[in-house]
Amino acid sequence: MFNFQNIIRQEPLQIYCAALAFIPPTNELKIHFRHQKHHWIEDIRIAEANVPKAKDDFNYVSDLAFTPESKQIASGSNFKAIRFWDVATKAALRKYEGGAKDKMSSVAISPDGKTLAGGSDDFTVMVWDIETGRLHYSIKAHRGWVNSVVFSPNSKVLASGSMDETVALWNTATGKEIRRISNQSSCVNSATFSPNGLFVATGSVDEIVRLWDVSKNSEEIHATLDGHTGPINSVRFSPSGEQIVSGSDDMTIKLWNAATGAELMTFRGHTKKVMAVAFSPDARLVASGSEDTTVRLWEAANGSLLCTLTDHTTGINSILFSPNNMLLAASSFNDEVRLWGTKTWTLFWKLDDFEEDVNSGVLATQRPYVPAQDEISKSIRDFKGHSKRVTRLVFSPDGRWLATGSEDSTIKLWLDDEECWKFEGHSGSINHLAFSPDSRLVASASTDKTVRLWDLATGAVSQMFEGHSDDVLVVLFSSDGRLLGSCSRDNTTRLWDPATGAALGRLEGHSGTVNGIAFSPDNRFIVSWSMDTTALLWDLSTNTISAALKGHSGPVNSVAFSSDGNLLVSCSEDATIKLWSKEGTQCDEIKCGSCPVSFAAFSPDDRLLAYASSDKRVRLLDLRTRSIKGSLEAGVMIHKMSFSSCGQYIKTDRGVFDVDCFRFPSSPSPSHPLTRPYMIFVTKDWLRRDMENAIWLPDEYHATDVAAFGNAIVMGHSSGSISFFRLV
Repeated sequence: MFNFQNIIRQEPLQIYCAALAFIPPTNELKIHFRHQKHHWIEDIRIAEANVPKAKDDFNYVSDLAFTPESKQIASGSNFKAIRFWDVATKAALRKYEGGAKDKMSSVAISPDGKTLAGGSDDFTVMVWDIETGRLHYSIKAHRGWVNSVVFSPNSKVLASGSMDETVALWNTATGKEIRRISNQSSCVNSATFSPNGLFVATGSVDEIVRLWDVSKNSEEIHATLDGHTGPINSVRFSPSGEQIVSGSDDMTIKLWNAATGAELMTFRGHTKKVMAVAFSPDARLVASGSEDTTVRLWEAANGSLLCTLTDHTTGINSILFSPNNMLLAASSFNDEVRLWGTKTWTLFWKLDDFEEDVNSGVLATQRPYVPAQDEISKSIRDFKGHSKRVTRLVFSPDGRWLATGSEDSTIKLWLDDEECWKFEGHSGSINHLAFSPDSRLVASASTDKTVRLWDLATGAVSQMFEGHSDDVLVVLFSSDGRLLGSCSRDNTTRLWDPATGAALGRLEGHSGTVNGIAFSPDNRFIVSWSMDTTALLWDLSTNTISAALKGHSGPVNSVAFSSDGNLLVSCSEDATIKLWSKEGTQCDEIKCGSCPVSFAAFSPDDRLLAYASSDKRVRLLDLRTRSIKGSLEAGVMIHKMSFSSCGQYIKTDRGVFDVDCFRFPSSPSPSHPLTRPYMIFVTKDWLRRDMENAIWLPDEYHATDVAAFGNAIVMGHSSGSISFFRLV
């Protein structure tokens, strides 16, 4: 929930709850809230990436604290105890337990080394005697998660910051509340004392760092540090107290003047949220940890990047230097705690795993769930996607089969969302897939320079076509299924006989990569287009050039035939669309401003032209009047499109549009709302139905490719996972 505050603010909570789709099927929360999925959703299944499962999925380490002499380190995790470790031997010395019923989100050790404090998601603050392990007290301190606990420099005061939008100050010895500060209606993610103990700085969800004078009995803000564009996750004072460093969801670290509140500099380089920051004891360095799995070291004086530590495999939760400045420690979203030597930045050691805690844990996220037979047992079954990025998804013409290809060099065939075949044989990434018109064969193009033909009845290779000398980019059947075409980075197009495997022709004429090919409606011609700014029309009876379409000043991105085959339309990086006769004469040019055009397609009656451009819009052009009938904001680049045979829908590589939406964008398809298929479309962050957001897509579930058929839409992801959605 904490990670999704921005999206909750942007959209209604019931839409955000659709993200429950992406929780692992064995998680109790998914079962508990299964009836709260969006009312548009009939079924959701996720084929997770076929990679080894990350260990300790839910037992991440949330916070760390060194003892003053740097000999021990304490860790809090998704378990109701704090563990204590010996730095020299890596041995787990003891656990500090009691007083918490939920995970330990924050830990702190007093500067005098006598006291250990913890803050829990059950809203409590606990204090132990480090030497004896005795629990001094457990206080129901807040009405929300306790995100931060920190001792004053003299060890006499303990501060706690919470999701309940307050900071509380406690007498360390007695546990008595000294005072409570309202953080101006914003959740406190991080709190820290100044070195002189006079101030507390808070980092908040509202993107503000606040500086409070706790030496006075007043809630007046001493300074407000405003400059981040995302929630503040971590805030720390420099050893002198003259500066403050903050890390944010906006992927930046900022350095501030503590006296004036002025922003001194911004450190940029992380590619995801910055979750933790720390000053070195000598104030020379700033360390930052991010969800991008890296730890970065920066020169505090000028903001230059000193080095990047990449040993962690998941996002960083906390980071700190040892008081003697000899070590840097960081913890992450799995069970890893790593320490580096600060002289050479080499890995010093990694803490042992938390297996016994996982096995004995009692948190809701850790309890195993055994589904009832009528519940999600189908989803619990071994249901795996690919082991690397999904590169291509395509439905068969009859809609029964789905083929998926991946950088892992495999192809999978799915029937009713179940894997039926796994095709292995390529030695390179799968660039393209195509079904035969009768849905009995699937062809694959690969970076291994080959094309393969797979039989859906047997799951075996029926043909392997060799001859290209570089990556094969596209493979395509003629509409009668008698020919198979392929194009490559080797500047050629090749023709094959799918039945016999015979090579029928090598079409040479381009001086650059051939980006794509298309057969004419009567299968007498094939057109190829290239990075060399030209398109070539080939006569298949002779395998010779029938016409050369020259006129673009940039790479050609697509060419399409009109339904009668008499016209062709080409679009280019030069931001123009050109119409050609089949004899190669340019008939018209449409200038599209400064936006390169990625694809264009004729309607079945050849009266309309749909095209997509780099401004992420799709436009509908009336070819008779040369006027734009309407445009839609797709929110994502579209690289392929075609009209349905009835002309009512535009099918793209991100989903389906209804043509009526270009005329009535606020009221889709008024002409036949009851019988039409749903418009299903995937933007960067959303799965949309009928132009309305239905399911928010977390970063790791952004689509690498999309296939839609009827009320089903399938997305591939960079991890190798595949998401199957069926809408009501």
